[in-house]
Amino acid sequence: ILDAIRYVSREVKEVAPCHLMPRLRFGALENLTCGEESERVNRLAKKDFNFPEMSTLRYKIHGGKNNFEANKFGKVLVDLSRLSDQAVSEWPKNVHRPFRPVCTVPIKPYEEAILALNHYTASWERYSARQDERRTCKAWMEMAFYTKGNSCQQNIHHWFPRFVQHFGTTKAQVLLGVDLRNRSTVVDRCPH
Repeated sequence: ILDAIRYVSREVKEVAPCHLMPRLRFGALENLTCGEESERVNRLAKKDFNFPEMSTLRYKIHGGKNNFEANKFGKVLVDLSRLSDQAVSEWPKNVHRPFRPVCTVPIKPYEEAILALNHYTASWERYSARQDERRTCKAWMEMAFYTKGNSCQQNIHHWFPRFVQHFGTTKAQVLLGVDLRNRSTVVDRCPH
């Protein structure tokens, strides 16, 4: 990623040491009407992989690009080698804008971004696995069942068949942490 940013910096425009990536938030609703190519990829994942754990293949409904209400603040990549010792010595106060003197306000138009971040709410099981008091059932329900956005994000699933073809099924399973003996039974509902 850093090589890509440096290339863009040289060829297109200067990239700040704190590079903001807009966020595209995906809920936990599966879209089953995304076309034959998407279904072909899903069949491959269901056959040889633990499909319930594969958020990028399962969930395709997201907040509209540039919809702050749905996507919230972006995230940053920081090139620490370009920050002063003083900036790095201060404890970051916010993950969205960790070094205020060099990190801009964490809102950026999607179309202007060199990189963007897909942020998956995913299943309740995955969402609640991180110990964070903000990760409540109510918060998950609001994000998981968001339906005011776009769906069938077709460019997301293309990585998977190429990944499997490049590494082969067995090695791809290892790299993706798949244990077919213990297929996951993902919990898609939180306790009320």
